[in-house]
Amino acid sequence: MGYKYYDIHEQKIRPEDLQNKNAWCEKGARYEKSFVQIYGEALGLTQNPEKQTNDFAPDLINTKQGGLADLKTQRTPFFCLKYYIR
Repeated sequence: MGYKYYDIHEQKIRPEDLQNKNAWCEKGARYEKSFVQIYGEALGLTQNPEKQTNDFAPDLINTKQGGLADLKTQRTPFFCLKYYIR
């Protein structure tokens, strides 16, 4: 018997949904935009313009130091394994 996965709205997730790279990239782009709008000025971050032509480019540019960064998002509580395995 395999594992069953559920999203934060208790909807069952199919294994192929987890492998849909384009969907994850689109969702990530929305999170990046929101993050930069809220924290970008204070942290010296902007969205990487290369992302317009390359989905796999680093997400952010540090305008103060010139470095690149990837934004990682976690939308579920970290320690909730019992909740998601039914």
